[in-house]
Amino acid sequence: MNKVLPRFNYIFLLLMTTWVGNLSAQFHKISGTVRNSLLEPLAFVKVSVQGNASLNTQTDVKGNYEIKISDGSYILIYTFQNYKTLKMPVTVSGADVVQDAILEMIQANFDAAKVTSKRVDRSEEIIKKVIDNKYKYLRNNAFSVDAYIKATEISETTSKKKKDTVKTVQSGLNLAEVFMTVHFAPPNKIKEERNGVEIRGDKSSLFYLTHTDGHFDFYRNLIEIPALSEMPILSPISNSGLIAYKYKLLSTFYENNRKYYEIRVQPGMLGNALVSGKLIIEDSTWCLKSLDLYFPKYHMVEYDEFEIKQEFAWKDSNYILVKQEFNYKAKFGKEAASGRTVVYYSNHRMNPEFGKRFFSNELSSTTQLAYERDSVYWKDIRQEPYTAKELAFIRRNDSLKAITSQKHWQDSADSVYNRITIKKLFLMGQGNYLRSKERRVYFKPLLFVYTPVYIAGPRVNYWVYYAREFKNKKSFDLFVRPNYGILNRDLKGTASFSKLYDPFRRGSYAASIGSDFGIINPYASWIKTYARQNFYQQDYGSFYHRIELINGLYIGSMAEFANRRSIANMKFDSRGDSLWGGNTNVVGFQDYKALYGTLTLSYVPFQKYIREPYQKLILGSKWPEVSASYRKGLNVLGSVVNFDYLEFRAEQDIKIGLAGISKYRFVTGEFLSTKRLERVDYKYQWSIGPVFFANPLYSFQGLDSSFATFKRFYELHYLHRFNGALINKVPFLKKLNIIEVAGAGLLATTERKMRYAEMYVGIEKILRIWKERVRIGFFFVVAESNLFNYAPQFKFTIETY
Repeated sequence: MNKVLPRFNYIFLLLMTTWVGNLSAQFHKISGTVRNSLLEPLAFVKVSVQGNASLNTQTDVKGNYEIKISDGSYILIYTFQNYKTLKMPVTVSGADVVQDAILEMIQANFDAAKVTSKRVDRSEEIIKKVIDNKYKYLRNNAFSVDAYIKATEISETTSKKKKDTVKTVQSGLNLAEVFMTVHFAPPNKIKEERNGVEIRGDKSSLFYLTHTDGHFDFYRNLIEIPALSEMPILSPISNSGLIAYKYKLLSTFYENNRKYYEIRVQPGMLGNALVSGKLIIEDSTWCLKSLDLYFPKYHMVEYDEFEIKQEFAWKDSNYILVKQEFNYKAKFGKEAASGRTVVYYSNHRMNPEFGKRFFSNELSSTTQLAYERDSVYWKDIRQEPYTAKELAFIRRNDSLKAITSQKHWQDSADSVYNRITIKKLFLMGQGNYLRSKERRVYFKPLLFVYTPVYIAGPRVNYWVYYAREFKNKKSFDLFVRPNYGILNRDLKGTASFSKLYDPFRRGSYAASIGSDFGIINPYASWIKTYARQNFYQQDYGSFYHRIELINGLYIGSMAEFANRRSIANMKFDSRGDSLWGGNTNVVGFQDYKALYGTLTLSYVPFQKYIREPYQKLILGSKWPEVSASYRKGLNVLGSVVNFDYLEFRAEQDIKIGLAGISKYRFVTGEFLSTKRLERVDYKYQWSIGPVFFANPLYSFQGLDSSFATFKRFYELHYLHRFNGALINKVPFLKKLNIIEVAGAGLLATTERKMRYAEMYVGIEKILRIWKERVRIGFFFVVAESNLFNYAPQFKFTIETY
């Protein structure tokens, strides 16, 4: 025990330092943000301490830095290419210090040039001038503009039967048009009013039907594109880009008596999140006329190729964006898709007056009228004519729409899907669809009815799923699952339903009733979870309700009743027990009734969303979600349980520029009273067991066992995905599209007086299986505890993405 404690304390303190800062009284941190005169963050700035060469760091892509240092007076030195060196005194005395800095650019004189016989590439000089002047073209003024969007996607499926010598190609087309007014106010306020929407085909895979999909302003240092990649892209028109990119002047040409430079852009260092392509820059004004850039494949899960084009026009002494185009390709098995989205901007209004509450967390809104626009409306709005292929598709689509709206066609089409076949009944599952009411029924395949290994012997189980969605986006579903035990001849089963009655506020309720087996400790290791000693029987019923009170604030409540019985009097099949270590123990107890009530409040500050006619689409928030949950065992109506449990949680996703994405989850809770507490109601800590690596935000990989906690406990989980920030610097590994992962977990409990810490590193790979994504990972885990020793282990995981 004494040998374990020093090693544990070292890791425990190391992790606490990583998350919450240095807790020692001797060391504190100096942190801050380095910006230029435009208040843009500067990446790769060297920050050092005068007189101590070992104390230095550099700013990240968002301009942030941090140095840990002891109490005293120091001089910080900020150095960066093309900027004047800045020295700032700072004093650390018993607390952390925040010290921001603004660097002044060195105004280079390009007028005087040395004439030599060697040809000089002026591309970097031109890019520097664009950076010097880009504040003129940044969106620092409010504006409103009309935007017309046309998005098309062509999909082709190649098939070949064994007897055929020629491959058959089937093609399809999806088309969407959107007309909107976009309002903007600095620094990043945006609001869309979508006035017209026309969808033909399937819109799910069409890119950029709303400006919330990404902000493609390359005058900014970072390009945020949430619909395309988790990682932001570093702009080649930035001081950080001067370090990260290579530039080459391809040509100089004149157009309408204006001089332009064509410059090629390529990643200059083996980093990640860098684009490649061409920029067209005007002489004298030093602004963008157009660009054609390609995004790195290894950052895009959905697309194999992605290109953006932008065109600017001169208006009111400024170049303004008048057109942008996105071209992309993707392949899924035998199916290949290519898409194009073009956006035309017109009717620019500069510096409009917006009311105080004009901008809010609602970033985009669409009325029902927008979906009902006629052909006359679109004829006046449309800024790009249809191609011959698009016209043919529209005629065919409109004709099919007229045909498919007729009941006899719907009945005929549904009859094909509803036709009962041997393949559906036994292998695929049998479905039944009623189009007029959007009602679906699905029956489980008969091949999977028999479960040979289960608690208390083999069982025959079946299920039926029923769902209906209404035009106003309300929905209802029902799930029924009867099952029969062959060895004990016992009939069990469950039935549950849920109803979404308020799609905008996500108001829903659900109920469940049944008689089935229950698991005592669902957080036991995977070997022990299905052991005989972890099961009991119960007849139960529950009701749940959840709704959003105000934007981001949700309240949920649940009532549960259960009549629980031991499985000690049942017959068992020893063949099933052998899979779980041969454990044949059974938990015996007297039958009892239990009634519970649960209340949960959760809040996401500044939650962004899109408003559709009947529903609300959540975009998330940069702030953490916090929640509190109170569970009460009610000693009424024959219920014997009597306890109070209170738990608090906080979790958040944090984008750290080009360095990846961090996620953390903090949980603390305790039983306020335990007058009558059954084993089923214990709070268990999750232990995974050997071989497998589970979600590290909810479990501990190296915990010796799952155990119950009654008094106060604290658990903290941290996960960081570098998204290629490290491996992509290696040329060969860069092509493998591997994601580096690292993280840690902390657990402190009153029971056992446990102090536990774990760290893990690993790699993940996202595989594309048809249109689905599967993430596989391999990890190395180390852990320390004051109660047990843990041998470092390799683990793996596989999950849908």
